[in-house]
Amino acid sequence: MILKKKKLLLSLFLTVTTLLTFNLYNGTTVVKAALIPHGPIVIQQDADFALYGFPGTGDPSTPYIIENYEIITSNYAGIFITHTTKSFIIRNCYVDAFNNGIYIYETYGGIIEVVNNTCEYNNHVGVRIEFVDSPIISENKCYFNLENGLRFWEVLSPTIIDNRCQFNQYSGLLLLHSENSIVRNNILSDNGGDAMEVKFAPNSVFTDNICNNNQWHGIDIADSEMCTIVGNEANGNSAVGIILITSPYATLTDNTCNINLGDGIILHESSNSVLTDNTANFNQYSGIGTSRSSSMIIQGSFCSNNGYLGISVFDGSNFEILNNYCTDNGIWGIETVKMDYLTVLNNFCSNNGVWGFTTDLSSNILVAENECTYNGYKGMFITRVNEGDITDNYCSYQYREDGISVEQSSDLYIADNLCEYNIDLGITIGSSDTIVVESNSLVNNYNWGLFVPHSTNIDIFNNNCSNNANRGIYTVESRYLTIINNICNDNTGNGGIFIDVTTYSTIENNIANNNRYGLAAVYSNFTTVSNNEFSYNIINGIATLEYRNSTISNNICNYNGNSGIMFYWDTYFVDVIENECSYNALYGIYLRSSDYNNILSNTLVENVGYGVVLNESSDNNFIHLNYFIDNNLGYTYLQYYESQGYDGSGTNLWFDEDTKKGNYYSDWKKRVSFPIPPANTPPPPPPPPPAPPTQIPPPDIPPPPPPPPPAAVGYPIDGPWNVVDEYPLKIKIK
Repeated sequence: MILKKKKLLLSLFLTVTTLLTFNLYNGTTVVKAALIPHGPIVIQQDADFALYGFPGTGDPSTPYIIENYEIITSNYAGIFITHTTKSFIIRNCYVDAFNNGIYIYETYGGIIEVVNNTCEYNNHVGVRIEFVDSPIISENKCYFNLENGLRFWEVLSPTIIDNRCQFNQYSGLLLLHSENSIVRNNILSDNGGDAMEVKFAPNSVFTDNICNNNQWHGIDIADSEMCTIVGNEANGNSAVGIILITSPYATLTDNTCNINLGDGIILHESSNSVLTDNTANFNQYSGIGTSRSSSMIIQGSFCSNNGYLGISVFDGSNFEILNNYCTDNGIWGIETVKMDYLTVLNNFCSNNGVWGFTTDLSSNILVAENECTYNGYKGMFITRVNEGDITDNYCSYQYREDGISVEQSSDLYIADNLCEYNIDLGITIGSSDTIVVESNSLVNNYNWGLFVPHSTNIDIFNNNCSNNANRGIYTVESRYLTIINNICNDNTGNGGIFIDVTTYSTIENNIANNNRYGLAAVYSNFTTVSNNEFSYNIINGIATLEYRNSTISNNICNYNGNSGIMFYWDTYFVDVIENECSYNALYGIYLRSSDYNNILSNTLVENVGYGVVLNESSDNNFIHLNYFIDNNLGYTYLQYYESQGYDGSGTNLWFDEDTKKGNYYSDWKKRVSFPIPPANTPPPPPPPPPAPPTQIPPPDIPPPPPPPPPAAVGYPIDGPWNVVDEYPLKIKIK
């Protein structure tokens, strides 16, 4: 026999009290009297009630009353009732027995109430109910029991309200195989296991319970479908606040699960559940988490200051995550993994340690109208996603990286997002395929507006990529890009649009003004650049390096600080057709170490230097049908030559002998001879350099070359296609 220490506070229960209590059965008011010491009560059949002389008849209208007893015993149970059909009430008793305080087993047909009893220091359970229908267990105090405070097994429709179960070694309440339970307004705190452990209890309702500071979970429900969990507190537990396992069709509303050492709320294999207006803050792991579930809604919850995640959703489908507040979490605001048909709408995910929102290995997603600001790294991180829309999100002010980052994904529509003032990028599309990026505002970021590395079939339409500290749009090692109708102005780095190792792409109808370069194209092939405006840039409108097999046509490249179009080294087989390169501070078009290009039908007006320049290493280029109008009026670079063009190698074709067509050169007001200067003619002084840029260009775009020096014996462009027009102005090339 296990000897137990008797209670120091026993005298409190022996004191005569006159407290009024409400009888749950018939609503009558009863008066508590002094407790009467009594031996164990054992009732094993209906007739045993009469042996004890309890008042009442056992009928529902006049149940037997067992009340006001103090039972301290080494018997198996203090009060044990089994195999009866009578109605009875046990109330206002103090019970300390060897195993169970009050134990009711296999009683059917009668009304059963256990009200306002104190059952403590029992070796097993305070109040134990098994194989009973519809009992009412209320206002009991179950303390310091070596197993559970309250235990139910195979109980149909119990009502468990206003009980207090604390300091029990295992669970405060154990509810097993008991469907249609009502568990309301109980205090189940400071227990050694769960506050409430529930298994196989479908269609049960748990409301307004306090389940705090337990050594395991607060509310632990398993294998119980269609449960309602509303208005409970589950704070400060050593594991999870509320956990549901294989319990589908659950409703969790307005619960508070804070400061737990595990998660706030967890659902596993609990599909078709709805979580609304819950609070899960300051938990060590996640605020709310689900796994292997589908057809769920998580809405209107506060999940902040958790150690890892605000909301974590893993391996499910048909999810809606709506209107939640997920801030100040250690890693992510909202994380979703392996999800299909996922909607993430109008959530607030800010000040999280790493990302505001992330999804991985997901498909058919809608991520819209969320605010992801001031996160440690990224606002949104989307990886390995197939099919979905990412629209109307506000992803700004990230402390280290991007507003929105997409990696290894396909078939996405990314539109109408605002990504500004991020410490790195607005949007990144990396290692992805078949993405549409449309009508986003990617402005005022501290690096690039839009970055597209290692991607294919990316359509970039109607975006505003302006005022970024580096490039507006930057692509690298990508192909089959379509860049149309974007605005890329006032970026202070190396390009409004910068394409690097980019092939089979179209750049059309964009505006990229007031950058260092309007368009920079390096190590790229098979691109079409047409109908863009690249003007007022600090250095060049268009700059290329090792750029080949491409077309540059119908662009406006005016008022740039160096040249309208500048080919640096190794630009071959490029058609430069019908561009306007005028009013530039140095040249209209400059070719350096670039061969086999066609410069056709361009308009070159009032550039400070030459209209077209080919340095000594540029060979076999074809310069034809261009309009040279009033370039180099000040004879800035060949002071003895009234010349609008310069050819440093003499291998380039400026006139077609077969067609007798060359270029059009405007009539100048001043006519001078066109001599070759003698060998001892000193070179003219170099021109003043352009204003220094606000940012040093990276190594992949070299600084602009100095103007070509006049050679003592050069290659003058003479004959009928001379740079000094010898024909009337009215005659133009057709």
